[in-house]
Amino acid sequence: MRLFFKLFLGFVFLICICIYFVVNPVLLKSDTFTSVIPVNSEFLRESVLNIAGYGNPRNFENHDELNRCFDYISTQLKLYSDTSEVISFTASGGSYRIFSGSVNCQASERIIVGAHYDVCGNTPGADDNASAVAGLIELARLFSLLKPELKYRLDFVVFPLEEPPFFETDFMGSFIHARNMRDYKIDVKLMICLEMIGFFSDKAGSQKYPFSMMPLLYPDRGNFIALVGSLGEVSFVRRMKGVMNANSSVPVYSLNAPSFIPAISLSDHVNYWKFGFDAIMVTDTAYFRNPHYHKLSDTPETLDYNRMAEVIRALYLAILAIPD
Repeated sequence: MRLFFKLFLGFVFLICICIYFVVNPVLLKSDTFTSVIPVNSEFLRESVLNIAGYGNPRNFENHDELNRCFDYISTQLKLYSDTSEVISFTASGGSYRIFSGSVNCQASERIIVGAHYDVCGNTPGADDNASAVAGLIELARLFSLLKPELKYRLDFVVFPLEEPPFFETDFMGSFIHARNMRDYKIDVKLMICLEMIGFFSDKAGSQKYPFSMMPLLYPDRGNFIALVGSLGEVSFVRRMKGVMNANSSVPVYSLNAPSFIPAISLSDHVNYWKFGFDAIMVTDTAYFRNPHYHKLSDTPETLDYNRMAEVIRALYLAILAIPD
């Protein structure tokens, strides 16, 4: 009986340790910043409309629309970048482009903020993933406007071919970019993947989860933003979550788990893991919340631009707080 009790306590302790690392609680209070960060929700709306509001799907076969979106996004990012780069590549007989705009280029270490700009099938892709690209453009605008003291170089990167049929292949734009970072021995501090950041719901039961025990640890309302990382990014996620929660009206929850678990490996950040870089995903949790995921109803009017703005404001401060 005594042995059974010891084994039971050991099992409970192990479960508690697992929950601690998965949920990654913030134990110390993070700084609250009083400076005004002028995030513009109308800029976010305008960007989403320019990317997703034309009615032409920017899928891998529709090169005219992909190129139109690329030209719009790259023109915006050039306004807020000290230098820029275009990486061209071919896949299935087509030509595709990655754009990168950078600030604080003299720093040796860099943080990459990335988002894909293509869509699945013939969907408008407002949340997936125009919302993230709009947020990336707004982040670049804020860093250009406010010119904070930066410890790292910041690269704002947009990728094509995240969606099927290229998902989980070597033709994903993010795979090619991450491989370039490895091949050129670039010192990447962290990659931050923005993946669907615009859909929120206060309705009870609106948030779903991949595992049955998760509702015991996380809210049942889809009114928060999530930070997702592997076990290697526990410290990054904890620090960023603390800063974001202290400086935003949108709650921030996180999940750290082994990188082989499919539920945390569903976007561009996974390609940076493949090449040995730390990477996290910022997301509204996609199809675990948004009923319009990969549907024709994923349109600009379904997004909450005020809460998107809160997320971007908090993320701006979190990037500044990333530890050495």
